Amino acid sequence: MQKVGGEQIIFKSIKDLFSAMPFGLNKANAKDLTTVVQFFLTGDEPTTGYFVFENQKCAYTEGVHPNPKTTIKCGSKLWLQISNNEVSGDKALINNEYQVEGDASIMLKFASLFEPPKPVKKKENKFEYKTFAPNKIKNIVVFDGGPRTSKFSKTTFMVNHFIDGAKQAGANIEYIICC
Repeated sequence: MQKVGGEQIIFKSIKDLFSAMPFGLNKANAKDLTTVVQFFLTGDEPTTGYFVFENQKCAYTEGVHPNPKTTIKCGSKLWLQISNNEVSGDKALINNEYQVEGDASIMLKFASLFEPPKPVKKKENKFEYKTFAPNKIKNIVVFDGGPRTSKFSKTTFMVNHFIDGAKQAGANIEYIICC
């Protein structure tokens, strides 16, 4: 899964993982990908569901797909550990800790489908930004307009880091959630 701001998101449940994955799709790496990946997870969080990858989008649906290209059978705890990079998915597959049926080639690039996009080369800055003398800004109003819940919102993640830095610089912050 993606790393945001240098910190990897650690998922505590399969439900959270599967509901977040469509938002973390790396569209560049998913270009020209059309497939259906069915999951049958057992153990602490038995889960049956599938992902449809098409047109650089990813959608998760609970249930059984009538014609998946790839089927993954795994323990829920192990799949969560693989997704959180606590266990090597390659080694677990080689050691028969989980099974892949159908088109297994998707497993070669599955992790890359959810890695952060490569940074875009910065354009030359034609603007001269004004800088403020230290301790001059005393009051700041921050509007968080992120459309998702704070659990998955990159906007809220960035706003919280901005607020922390502003507070350390001595500013008073008024935080307003717009959505």
